[in-house]
Amino acid sequence: MARLVDWLTGGDLRSDGAADQAAQAVLQNGQLMADLAEGLLHADALVRGRTLDAMEKVARTRPELVHPYLPQVINLLNTEETMLARMHAAMLFGDMALYEQDIPQMLPILLGMLKDPKAFTKGWAISSLCIISRKYPQYHQEIAASIQRLENDPGAAVQTRARKAMAVLSDPNRPFPKGWIKSTKLGL
Repeated sequence: MARLVDWLTGGDLRSDGAADQAAQAVLQNGQLMADLAEGLLHADALVRGRTLDAMEKVARTRPELVHPYLPQVINLLNTEETMLARMHAAMLFGDMALYEQDIPQMLPILLGMLKDPKAFTKGWAISSLCIISRKYPQYHQEIAASIQRLENDPGAAVQTRARKAMAVLSDPNRPFPKGWIKSTKLGL
């Protein structure tokens, strides 16, 4: 059998390739998570992005499989510039908000992503920050102030997401917009 990380090669950044299949394989056999995580260290940005895509999909239902690799993800984001990787990392951090001890490491990265040049990365950072704010109110003020600045972002999609986020952040009983929460474990 080919190594799982090999499934994520080829094509271009517009395709998720076999990330869905890699995630399914890990969900069926958790021991494959180590093989998937090798993609975080791959020289090819495409493989790193697809690895994070697959990891995010695993984390939705089996975050405990991804959690041991969270320090590697955080370390990767110190230098990673590829939109595919950054966007999926932003999504992954929302799923990983279950682990309160990791919020101090994830929060500055997500706040930094609010300045990302790509709207998709900013958008998913906003969603994940809202999840963190709802779960851990001690971060609410910092998150709300940072997101509120984006209501005047040059991009219409970011402005819209920021306005929706501010509505969620201003009312603790307001449901999240559809599609913002991918995890089945968050209980929000």
